[in-house]
Amino acid sequence: MALSTLSLAAGKAAAPHVINLSKSLGKTAYDDFIATYTNIFSDHIKTSLSRCKNIKTIISRSTAISLEDNYVNLSFHGEYFITDGEIVSLLKSKNERILIVGSAGSGKSMFMRWCALKLIESIGTHQKIPLFLEAREISAELITSSIEIILFSKCSSKNSKANFDQFMIGLKKGFSYQL
Repeated sequence: MALSTLSLAAGKAAAPHVINLSKSLGKTAYDDFIATYTNIFSDHIKTSLSRCKNIKTIISRSTAISLEDNYVNLSFHGEYFITDGEIVSLLKSKNERILIVGSAGSGKSMFMRWCALKLIESIGTHQKIPLFLEAREISAELITSSIEIILFSKCSSKNSKANFDQFMIGLKKGFSYQL
C-alpha cells in the first residue's frame, strides 16, 4: 500500500478524535487537518475529468466525442521547440510554469484539456492536481476578485465541505489525492 494511501486511511480512522481535538485547539489546526487528510479537491478532479474526456466539435455538435481519440498532438515553437508530451512530462516532474500563447483556432484549448486529462490520469504517480479552469467560466461577479477566490469558487462544489481557508492551505501545502 502506498504511503499516501496509508496516510489517508489513518486520517479517516482518526478523524473523529482529531476533529474534537482540533476544535479545542482552534480553527487553524482544524483547517490544517481537513486540508491535509481529506480529498478537498476530489469533486474538482471528477468534474474536470468528465469535462475534458469528451468534446463537441463543429462536425459533432450534438454528440460528444472522445478527446483522446480525436486529439492531434502539437509541437510548440518559440524560444524553445517542445512537444505536448514533453510539456506534460515537465509538469509532472517539476514545478514548471508554462505559458501557451497562439492565435485563435491554433489548438490551445484542446491542448489544455488534453494536458489536464493526462495529469489527472497519472495523478497517483506525481500527486499534483491540475486546477482546470476556462476563462469563459469566470462570471462578471467574479472578474474583479482575486485569483484565489476565483479558483476556490470554480474548483469547489456544493458537495465539497472545504471552506476557503482549507482550500488555501491545500494550495500552499500541497496535497495527496487518490482516484
